[in-house]
Amino acid sequence: MTDTIANNSETQRQRILQVTTELIESEGLQAISARKIASRMQCAVGSLYRPFENLKSILTAVNIETLKQLEHHVLQAAQPASTAKEKITRMAMAYTDYVMAHHHLWQTVMQNFDTNHQQLSSDYQQQQQRMFQCIESELTRLHPTQSSQAIKLEVRTLWAGIDGICNLGMRGKLERNGEEGIQVLTDILLQRFLGGEQ
Repeated sequence: MTDTIANNSETQRQRILQVTTELIESEGLQAISARKIASRMQCAVGSLYRPFENLKSILTAVNIETLKQLEHHVLQAAQPASTAKEKITRMAMAYTDYVMAHHHLWQTVMQNFDTNHQQLSSDYQQQQQRMFQCIESELTRLHPTQSSQAIKLEVRTLWAGIDGICNLGMRGKLERNGEEGIQVLTDILLQRFLGGEQ
């Protein structure tokens, strides 16, 4: 009986996350409400708050799933590469590809991170950590004499730049907006960051 209840609760939780994700993808974060999620699921609003404390906790869970998918996409993109420079480039471009394909989900992560930093930052950092460690490993191959602390700082500086480009591109604040602008500026950033090293 206990296992059945637990299974039902997990099924309900996953269904809530699926519906919320679909709504964000199609309509954006500003359109999300508990009432709309419940309406799409054809259930009472109170049913949402059995597996989740409130709407914010639902959005936090969606954000963590988004980061897991982003991490998987980025790490998979690096697999065929042979050189350190190629791996870092593939990962960066895969990151921007995912952002452009799922821009509403990415903007939800960024907005929740900005407004709910203390709660989300630990989960956000945990999901980013494996990706960062992979980039750090490749950057160490390019700069074997640099300290690990310097490598960590460089990787986070690079990704802050890429996040900034994506954010400005999605808001129409680049000279070339949308997909083309993001890709062009990310490529320029990578060239400056990585130089001609292999």
